[in-house]
Amino acid sequence: MGKKKSGNRKKKSGQARRNNNNSGTKSPPLDPSTTVCKFYAEGRCKNGDECKFLHTNAKVAATCTTAPPSSEATTALPAGLASSMSLFTPAQQTLATQLCTLPGTTNQCHLFSKWTTDAKDNDKKKALMSKLELVDQSYPDGGLTGYLTNAIALLEKSRRG
Repeated sequence: MGKKKSGNRKKKSGQARRNNNNSGTKSPPLDPSTTVCKFYAEGRCKNGDECKFLHTNAKVAATCTTAPPSSEATTALPAGLASSMSLFTPAQQTLATQLCTLPGTTNQCHLFSKWTTDAKDNDKKKALMSKLELVDQSYPDGGLTGYLTNAIALLEKSRRG
């Protein structure tokens, strides 16, 4: 049988653990306004809208809520989507950008990959974005991006057993 560890040790607070960078010096505290919530990325943030950290691609989302995405953000978007962003509401622009910038297997760029830059399909594009927006609004805790992130996390957890 192994030794029991002494129960007299104090656990370091989360902030103390974050400030220790293994070099003996303290790193600066995390800035919640520029730090992505690691629990949200794993589909486990219990704070929802009250969380002080960024959820998913909140920096990109914040840009899109007041203006079309910057040229930096649109470089990751399929050409047909990037050329159609002006057709959508700011909320729809944010959603489309978030769906295309999700990491790994949660990325949903395939939804827009066959879109052309031809204006003849604009009504179909608007209809799809309206439907995606409705689905996004129907899911609590992060909308469609939160659902996708959580689904992938659950599948991965199941795969590991």
